[in-house]
Amino acid sequence: MPVTGAPSPLLDRVVQLADVLRRGGIQVSTGELIDACRALDHLDLLDRDAVRVGLRAAMVKEPLAAAQFDRAFATVFRPRADATGASAHPTAPPPREPPAHTALADGPAGTSTLSDAILRALEDG
Repeated sequence: MPVTGAPSPLLDRVVQLADVLRRGGIQVSTGELIDACRALDHLDLLDRDAVRVGLRAAMVKEPLAAAQFDRAFATVFRPRADATGASAHPTAPPPREPPAHTALADGPAGTSTLSDAILRALEDG
């Protein structure tokens, strides 16, 4: 991902994932964290499983830690709850497309960034 002056919620979540793994006893080096962030450039970010597998390949080197990684990923990238408190269900209809005038590029306050949109898609499953 290109480095910009704007914070990236997606990259923040990857860093948070590394922190959760480290607290759980899994060694995640700075290099592995950088590799994980770079892997996002080559993954279909709308495919939750592809992101999970790609990040796991970059961050976890011990086969026995894969299940622990998957639990940490599910915690950090958990589906958002709707207004009633129910979490998004995988068989629920996809959310409606945003209006064509909705900005997805970095912009003034109130507009979404592309990384925000990708993060929402990952959270929605």
